Amino acid sequence: MEHNRVSTFGGAAGRVLGESLSFATLLTTLVFGGLCALVTLAGVGASLRWFPPLAVSALVCIALSRFALNGMHGQWDGSVLSSAGGEWSEVLRVAGRFALLAVAWIVPFFLLAAASKAISDTSAPSAMGLPRVPVFALLYAVAGVFVQPALLVAAVAAERLGDLVDRDHWSRLFSGRMGDLFVLCSLYVGAPLVLYLLAAPVILGIVTTSPMSSILPVVLLVGAMMSFWISLYGRLCGFFAAGAGEVEFEGRRVVAGDPDPACDDRPIPPPPGALPGAGIAAPPSAPPKSIPLSGAGPAREGAVSAAACASVPGGPVPAA
Repeated sequence: MEHNRVSTFGGAAGRVLGESLSFATLLTTLVFGGLCALVTLAGVGASLRWFPPLAVSALVCIALSRFALNGMHGQWDGSVLSSAGGEWSEVLRVAGRFALLAVAWIVPFFLLAAASKAISDTSAPSAMGLPRVPVFALLYAVAGVFVQPALLVAAVAAERLGDLVDRDHWSRLFSGRMGDLFVLCSLYVGAPLVLYLLAAPVILGIVTTSPMSSILPVVLLVGAMMSFWISLYGRLCGFFAAGAGEVEFEGRRVVAGDPDPACDDRPIPPPPGALPGAGIAAPPSAPPKSIPLSGAGPAREGAVSAAACASVPGGPVPAA
């Protein structure tokens, strides 16, 4: 199994998180919120209960695809109207691929949910009085936290529809990058959760002070947090997909999924003629090749500071 190494994606993801809290998010709120309001009003006016949820889901899918494309092309910030990642025709193609993958994942979950309801209706409740829900259905829902971003990454990185069922396509994107995927999921789930926790007292204060006049401020605040989540989620997936190509990171061109040259702790290959398995780990005291041994010369191009390797086993590189 391929070793999951420290890569440059973690630093890129941190910057994406910071850039998502910007004026562009407010512009996205106005555009995306306005479109959602229009389709909801249209569905209510036509007495079509199924139309607003489907239309809003389609808008979310398109917005995620736009931000994913922009992120894959190296754009750190920007609103949903930005075309840095390509034309809207390409966005619709990505959204279509993502929708196919999402439906293929969600349909079994709904079947499990229906089976769970049938079981809970015909069986006795659990010891705590709660309906009995199959463990597999709960695990399926939790797995969606990791599967959904992987589906968007695969959709935005695909060049054709057949790539979605191509094993080499999925292997190229995710082989040896489970650590990066964990970073992605931690940010797109954790950051909005923290934001909602911070906004909850503000929302409660507005509602309790003046319930009637608080509708518009609360709607705008919730819409801004939703836009922040869409921007962060989509752009993180785009930068993850850029692991197959170069992006700009800290003033240099790097491959987003490649190991950081100063944090690579893989075993040193054994010398020719040595017995199999004779490789040894790099000594913790040895400075990375990308860091100069003295102040006499500049670091090699693409070097990073020793402070970036503080988390590597063996501790930080000692000063020369």
